[in-house]
Amino acid sequence: MVWRWSAGSSSGGILFPIPSMSVARIPPAIRSGARTSPPASESLVCVKPWTRPSPSDTGIDEVDGISTAALTLLSCISVVFSPDKRDLSVGCTFCLMWCSRWVEIGQPRKCRAPVIREEAIPNMRCISLIPSLMLFFSVTAVLEADTLTFQEGVFPHSGTTDTWLQGASGNANQGNSTVLEWDGEDFGGQNFLLLRFDEIFGILPGQIQPTDVITSATIAYSGIDPGDAASVNEVAVDWSPPSPTTFNNFGGDSGVQTDEFGNLVGMALGATGIQTLDVTSSITAWAANPSLNRGWIFRPTEGTNGAQIRSSEATQLTERPRLTVVINEGAPPPAQVVRGPYLQMVTSNSIVVRWRTDNPTTSGVRFGTTPGMLSTLVTSTSSVVDHEIALTGLDPDTQYYYSIGTDSQDLAGDTLNHFFVTSPTVGSSTPFRVWSIGDFGTASTGQFSVRDAYYDFAGTDYTNLWLMLGDNAYLEGTDIQYQQAVFNVYQDLLIQTPFASTRGNHETVPSVYYGLVSNPMSGEAGGVSSGTEAYFSFDYGNVHFICLDSEGSDLSPLGPMLTWLELDLSSTIQDWIIAYFHHPPYTKGTHDSDNEADSAGRMHDMRQNALPILEAGGVDLTLAGHSHVYERSFLIDGHYGTSGTWNPALHQIDGGSGDPLGDGPYNKDALPNQGAVYIVMGSSGQLGSGSLDHPAMFKSVPVLGSIVLDFSGQSLEVRMVRNDGVIEDVFNITKGPPLDCNGNGIPDYLDINGGTSADCNLDGIPDECQLLEGDCNLNGLLDACEISEGSASDCNGNGIPDSCDLDEGAMDCDLDGLIDSCELVSGTGTDCDDNGILDECDLVSGASDENGDGILDSCQGSPFIRGDGNQDGLLDITDAVQILAVLFGNLTSSCLSALDFDGDTQVDLGDVISGLNFIFLSGPEPASPFPGCDIPFGVLGECDSFSGCP
Repeated sequence: MVWRWSAGSSSGGILFPIPSMSVARIPPAIRSGARTSPPASESLVCVKPWTRPSPSDTGIDEVDGISTAALTLLSCISVVFSPDKRDLSVGCTFCLMWCSRWVEIGQPRKCRAPVIREEAIPNMRCISLIPSLMLFFSVTAVLEADTLTFQEGVFPHSGTTDTWLQGASGNANQGNSTVLEWDGEDFGGQNFLLLRFDEIFGILPGQIQPTDVITSATIAYSGIDPGDAASVNEVAVDWSPPSPTTFNNFGGDSGVQTDEFGNLVGMALGATGIQTLDVTSSITAWAANPSLNRGWIFRPTEGTNGAQIRSSEATQLTERPRLTVVINEGAPPPAQVVRGPYLQMVTSNSIVVRWRTDNPTTSGVRFGTTPGMLSTLVTSTSSVVDHEIALTGLDPDTQYYYSIGTDSQDLAGDTLNHFFVTSPTVGSSTPFRVWSIGDFGTASTGQFSVRDAYYDFAGTDYTNLWLMLGDNAYLEGTDIQYQQAVFNVYQDLLIQTPFASTRGNHETVPSVYYGLVSNPMSGEAGGVSSGTEAYFSFDYGNVHFICLDSEGSDLSPLGPMLTWLELDLSSTIQDWIIAYFHHPPYTKGTHDSDNEADSAGRMHDMRQNALPILEAGGVDLTLAGHSHVYERSFLIDGHYGTSGTWNPALHQIDGGSGDPLGDGPYNKDALPNQGAVYIVMGSSGQLGSGSLDHPAMFKSVPVLGSIVLDFSGQSLEVRMVRNDGVIEDVFNITKGPPLDCNGNGIPDYLDINGGTSADCNLDGIPDECQLLEGDCNLNGLLDACEISEGSASDCNGNGIPDSCDLDEGAMDCDLDGLIDSCELVSGTGTDCDDNGILDECDLVSGASDENGDGILDSCQGSPFIRGDGNQDGLLDITDAVQILAVLFGNLTSSCLSALDFDGDTQVDLGDVISGLNFIFLSGPEPASPFPGCDIPFGVLGECDSFSGCP
């Protein structure tokens, strides 16, 4: 048995694995503790600093609820288990505490008889903790495959007992003989061989543990004089020690009787050299009941020619009988998910789920549309560590929950956070969001701040798709670097949002990069088959995405990739075309696209060779990284030379900002060469600089951030979100005629910019176009604007003024002009019985309140009189008997407070004595609640809570 550890912060995020602890056998001190092994799985209750109790310390008063706020740098900390509250230190010192007697007096439980033990744990490194950091550890007991060897002289706690019974000399003691034998006829008598391996079961290192599963067990012996084979049976009677075993006293009488041996195990060959015998059946049976281990007897049943073997007294260790037991081989440790899950290649009816485990297992994904009810299972029986399961037959634009694991067991998932949403039907105008980051894989604070800024920006809005622009894991893109810079950083997003990546120049290990992505090679996600994962296309809603490989593929005009690109562009009929790759065609940041030698000319080749094809195919937007800055162009077309050849009259389709609240969105037709916007987003993890003066660019800034694309029908909104949450840049692209919602022949953005139309919510749509559905009180003002400006309240946050909710029938039982549900949430009203109605309204409607305290009787718990143990409304001798039965008998009480006569929150003999004193000697009255304590007779207190006497 081993314990497998993982660690996390108080917020639940994994901090680090502890692999050195996953292979260590449990130290002896643990095994000799309150129980011999942990349960199958348990989580730690809390973590506290470990301090060795002083000799005068009588116990650790609080085990539950220990404060963890003051953790300091320690080489040893104590972690508290549930349910038996053993402590186990992590680090150089092993600290064990268990409690032999608990006393329950309220909460928490108190240990009155602790047992403390310390022991060093070998082969475990110390762990340093950050000050004031609360850590929670979880531990799982698992079986570990092992091979155990038992042989005289190998372990001090185990040995071998063997002898042979000589029929011709019935009292001869052969216990110290170096040779053992069996013989069917030796000088007129039979000889029998006895062999037993002692102390093979237990809790010490090298022993068979109670939780181990026996895979196989084999005896090996060294034959020195050949003869006939012998039948080997389990011995059914006790034999030496303490007294020597001979032919005449074995089993209590002379010779070997049939009732003195049991199950036949097999036949022992009487040949020379090392011979083996399978004894798995014996060891398996004895593991369940070690007292049955009496060894084996070798009986000469196959002939009269005897055989001799070496005994445990043999001079050479290798010649002594040996028992080899293989344990747990058929039950390998349960695999742990060490990467993912993460999602790939989403379509309107399919998705690929991937993850990695620490041990090879089969694969399985359960999924369904309701969490906790994942009824569909897809499996693979191949045993692998890198798992990949395709889910097919899904519905478009549908949210599915899922779990991952083996073909028979979940390992992760089936939570509210483990879900994905399939893409909309191809060609549909369903709105969706894309997040894009480039050159992010630094595993640094810069990367984390960009991630967190986007998470804050997105809030609860779902991110449908995630584009990675290359250089995802610095410096070489090794598997470890991908773990550190991708899978450890974006866990929350990876389980929900599929990503599609392009390769950058820092993905230097293609086998690693292409081994962890699943890209559509055969047009299975839309587009034309490319036959490679290096470049491909896919459809999502009404958008056609094209991934080009500017790092490792041939960039020549007639090469395979650009030849495929022409065919793919000519085949799509989607409304939008978005292309992404690593090397930007225009940049003046940490790289210079004018310099043909920069990046081996790949920026030059993309500009001269790929851009003419993209623009002729109607591309709308391209995303690239590589240069560690943010740059964004105007709407341009046809510029394939250096920055010195830039001519706005020829190349600039729209020289505005594209901001709908500024110069207005870029508008274009779905025809070739109508303009595209080029973005360099190479600063999602580290920041660079440069001249930042490329003339094709509207904006060039050295800031950290990421790109957000929001598609909605014929409109695309693009925002650059800085790592501090500020929106650095925004522009829109629209297709077809400019939007003119009020039909006045003037584009909406011009109405707004010219002041002829209001846009109070800054959504780019004139308010007059939204009044029909967004002005519930018909006052000519948008509801959303009234709420945001504070002129209307919206206590329930549904986007509708409360006055309109009330007009539509929202409950206001007390007619105070406030929605009841809001009063309950804000705490200005109460609903103790959770029926959704204010208590004051329940009371007005006739709900019971016998004591007139304004609280519903149904919310005041069980009534009781102090000292009334049997709760019959009287105080008499039967109540004292009741308390005694609870204290010293097996009787339980539904209201311990009723037994607590003196009100000291304890039930003890003092309550019995006080009760008898009151009943027979007119002693002090019971504590409140009691009729004589300013409480009218007949009005009882509550079992759950009550106030004391004044």
